[in-house]
Amino acid sequence: SVQRRAAHAFQRQMQQKAGPSAAGGAPRKLTIKPLRTAPKLPANFEQATWAKLLDAVRAVHGKRAVNHSLEELYRGVEDMC
Repeated sequence: SVQRRAAHAFQRQMQQKAGPSAAGGAPRKLTIKPLRTAPKLPANFEQATWAKLLDAVRAVHGKRAVNHSLEELYRGVEDMC
């Protein structure tokens, strides 16, 4: 039927896109290399991040708009922990 041929063609196409491991070939090896240099934070990173977070908390309690994006605040909390 037309549906069966279309499903088979789609499956074949997905196997070709996925590479040889999905089609039954050898699995591909993933190599993770260490960073060349350690990432460096700005000297005032901790103070600046705490200032942003404190400003956001005060804005919420004062029923004002928060000056920083929620993503930026979330990332700041994540980096501090």
